[in-house]
Amino acid sequence: MRQKYGRAGAAGLAQGMCCALILLVPGSGWAIEAPQISGELGVDWIQYLHDAPAGTIDGHQELNAELEAKGSLPGFNYLLSADGRVDALDADRNRARIKEAYADIDLGSSFNFRLGKQLVVWGRADVFNPTDNINPIDLSDQLDTERIPVIMAIANYYWGDNRLQAVVVPRFTANILPDRHSRWRPSLPAQVEYQGQIHPIYYQITGSDRPDDDQIATVALKFETSRSGWDWSLSYLYGYSSAPAIRETHMTLDPQSGGVVLGVEQLYYRQSVIGFDFSTTAGAFGLRGEAALFLPEHGIKDAIGLDRNYAQFAFGVDRTHSNVVGENDLYWIVEAFGNSARPHGRVVPGYMVFPYSYGVAGKLEYRVGYEHTLGLEALIDVEHGGYLLRPKYTYDINDALRLEMWAELLGGRRESFPGAYSDNDRLQLKLTYSF
Repeated sequence: MRQKYGRAGAAGLAQGMCCALILLVPGSGWAIEAPQISGELGVDWIQYLHDAPAGTIDGHQELNAELEAKGSLPGFNYLLSADGRVDALDADRNRARIKEAYADIDLGSSFNFRLGKQLVVWGRADVFNPTDNINPIDLSDQLDTERIPVIMAIANYYWGDNRLQAVVVPRFTANILPDRHSRWRPSLPAQVEYQGQIHPIYYQITGSDRPDDDQIATVALKFETSRSGWDWSLSYLYGYSSAPAIRETHMTLDPQSGGVVLGVEQLYYRQSVIGFDFSTTAGAFGLRGEAALFLPEHGIKDAIGLDRNYAQFAFGVDRTHSNVVGENDLYWIVEAFGNSARPHGRVVPGYMVFPYSYGVAGKLEYRVGYEHTLGLEALIDVEHGGYLLRPKYTYDINDALRLEMWAELLGGRRESFPGAYSDNDRLQLKLTYSF
């Protein structure tokens, strides 16, 4: 059957066909591809199970949207993405931003250059990534953290199975920390021992020592290769820590109140990070891991209560069991992690600077058919006696629509990070439409 068009529609169709022919005919111009458009729309509901302290938020009711376009123009490829969030219960979480915007330029078969606002993810571990220190982190929700895209330049050089990557971040961006209404805002000690007696403590925020805007924030280099079934890399980073250290500047006794005044300052400092990561297989098992040595600049260790440089590591093993019952698959991973940093001589709790010391994390996923997935994630802080449990159910309604439901349960001793936030148990429901 013939398709009928109106006069305006026919003219527009003809004009579009002529433009396409001009672009595609050899010698008549460049062939410009239409961008690939994708995105997500989501509803996210979070409800805490315990009463909130006065003045803090008791949950979240969010509407999220993300749109991405990627394609090619003469001489380069590009990606543009934007996202937005509206929270009915916490206006401070509302946002609308350009998420990523960068151009990819290939100079021959061996050299690639990418410039713009983007994300770089280093490391191969699943739960903790000690070598991943380029992008800052949004920590406003400690159970739903995300990397923050920043403007940077990346150069990749390839030869054989090898790659050399260089990254330059021209401007410093700090981690986003929990605001004054958040249930994740740290709770500081109310008393302190001073001159042999216990006194109430009053905190005096003396400011934040941030780098100047004209200073290069980060320079990083990574060599990556594959040899005999092993994928591994060595990396070096020199730049500012996006997470502030807490420096206690002074402690004095106030004779009028009988309390102790403690000066506290957020300190952003330069450090070198030497990293290594790997992944391989051993029979049916996957092995992966990474480790990093952190070398804070001279004088910083004393300021934040460290005796020496420190190391972090994460090593894991995983496996997929196919057709466990019928065609249902079971996947699991177990990962050991550690951090040798030990702040001392401080009033501010150590977990505010280094949330975890030594522990074990794991994940279990059982897929029932193509639609249903039952999962359980667990983290145990072995040294300080804290734990996090996350049972989860996922229903893939169709290729575009996904429903997720889970609980997050924290507990343990108060000196551990999960134990300090044991009142933040919560339920979460998320519905996402992808296109």
